[in-house]
Amino acid sequence: MNEIFEALGFAYEVNQGAYEITIPPRRWDIAIEADIIEEVARIYGYDHLPSTLPSGETVAGSLTKAQHVTRQLKSLLEGHGTSEAISYALTTEEKSHQFMMKESQTTRLQWPMSEERSVLRMNLISGLLDDVAYNVARKNNNIAFYEVGRVFYQTEDPTKNLPAFEKIVRAMHDAQIGYGAINHPVDRDPICGYNGIIDDVCPQCGRSEEEHQEFERIRRITGYLVGTLNRFNDAKKAEECDRVKHGITT
Repeated sequence: MNEIFEALGFAYEVNQGAYEITIPPRRWDIAIEADIIEEVARIYGYDHLPSTLPSGETVAGSLTKAQHVTRQLKSLLEGHGTSEAISYALTTEEKSHQFMMKESQTTRLQWPMSEERSVLRMNLISGLLDDVAYNVARKNNNIAFYEVGRVFYQTEDPTKNLPAFEKIVRAMHDAQIGYGAINHPVDRDPICGYNGIIDDVCPQCGRSEEEHQEFERIRRITGYLVGTLNRFNDAKKAEECDRVKHGITT
């Protein structure tokens, strides 16, 4: 065991048969006990480990009510000659507002790959129509589709949902994620000099972009340290020391 830790470059101490391992900063991928066990097994050789069968009580699996209904629905539809389609969850803003069953705000990606896949869908029908058009364009006219999937409604502005923002940071803490980054907007009106979040109208002078010069749209990445600095190298520790700190109550 000592030779394996020396080969890995892990400093260690042995106390009454128990090992206390110090992970070097370069090995940021080692976070939990299972990671160390995997490294030891890799060096020792998986072929040297004895073969064993899994033990323990087996429990029969079961479906939830929603899963049971979904399977019955799929069986019924496919029994009548339809085929299941899986459409893109991202679409255009125009298509996302078609066939809506209730009012909702649009959930838009900050940096979409294209406008064709820029917002989350709020209906399934527009995606099925795209599937039909794709097949008809390729002379496949005898088609019948159905889809079981999720649509995404927003009752509030997602960019101002502070409880959800705090929930993400707390989830990082609970999952022992040492460091994470979240993008947030910092806009500027070059006419009046206002800095902050600007939607369609500047909160300070009340003008819109159509009236004069466009607003400056800046997207800044903010880091959230919710763990410890144990696995940080000296450069990262120095960077952390210079940063502005914000606390959060637990």
